[in-house]
Amino acid sequence: MVTNKPNNKTSTKHFEIFKKECKFWIEKFGLKEWAVEFFHKNTNGLAGCSTSGAIDNLCSISLGKDWEHDVPTTKKIRRVAFHEICEMLLSDTKLAVPERFTDTVQFEFHKIIRRLERSMFKDSYKQRFNKKKNNDVKDL
Repeated sequence: MVTNKPNNKTSTKHFEIFKKECKFWIEKFGLKEWAVEFFHKNTNGLAGCSTSGAIDNLCSISLGKDWEHDVPTTKKIRRVAFHEICEMLLSDTKLAVPERFTDTVQFEFHKIIRRLERSMFKDSYKQRFNKKKNNDVKDL
């Protein structure tokens, strides 16, 4: 019996959409002082990840090549980009927190980011991409 495994891999086109969406939110949030590098790489099953340094304002943002828990769509790629830029937005504050509180702060920051995803990202996505009722951007 053959089972169909969903395609959890991201493509070069997905990566281009990811970079473009990251750049949109960098501009929107006014994060112009950051030097940003984009990568399309193995992230141990994560959809995306980022690392940033407060001293040098350098941020590395990655789109995962193989998603462990989800199937990539255009909308999901854009949401991951938004999420990673929100991580960059909050990174200076995270670094100011004493190490013993890191896990708690990380949890609280993700609550903030999820709230922004459900409001700001959702509203922006509808306005920018849903030109007709129930017309989502074609997934790649």
